Amino acid sequence: MISRRYCVFNSDILAGAEFTPGEEYPKVKGTILWTPPSKINPFDRASEPHDKCTWMHFHVHDRRFRAFYGKPEKYLRLLKEYGGVFGIDHSVYRDMPLIEQKYSVYLNRATDFWFEKNGIPVISNVSWGDSRTFAFCCAGIHQGVSISVSAYGCTRSKIDKAYFIDGFCSVLDTLKPVNVFHQGRILPEAQAYADHVGVPLFHIPSRREEVFAEGGR
Repeated sequence: MISRRYCVFNSDILAGAEFTPGEEYPKVKGTILWTPPSKINPFDRASEPHDKCTWMHFHVHDRRFRAFYGKPEKYLRLLKEYGGVFGIDHSVYRDMPLIEQKYSVYLNRATDFWFEKNGIPVISNVSWGDSRTFAFCCAGIHQGVSISVSAYGCTRSKIDKAYFIDGFCSVLDTLKPVNVFHQGRILPEAQAYADHVGVPLFHIPSRREEVFAEGGR
């Protein structure tokens, strides 16, 4: 049981959670989604038209979902109007201090656990930085479920791209997901490895891709 004196750190969202050994990342049961939703709204446009066939994603700048932690309960009604969510995406960049990268992964799992606890289907987002993060970026996620990833902001240089591909391969080897929902452009190397290990890779258009598809409107 979480002591009330710790609630200022949002520890109350973890009431009832199970944790991994060692660094104690919250465990998430996960969801299997066999095909992409008919529509997906980003969190910062969550009030746009939606129904139970619509899912929400959090592949937006971290500052756009920080308000969620002020009063998560106030978002429950809106979240439950959706079919489910692609998990929250606190950034894990390789030039961040390692402890901050670990904390981002912790927050991703903690929030996904809270979604599940409140009856919201969640597909956990997996993020990683350099090779040091491969050991913990999947912590708390069950094998054999659907996962979400994004290369947005992680492939600006050749070395960034190399780390992303190495991490992507490591994630598939570790979690053996039933499928992967990839937000934004899919790198050919990622597609090739997913094909090699027999994991379906579904493309979720980014907002930029949607704007270009609409003719720049």
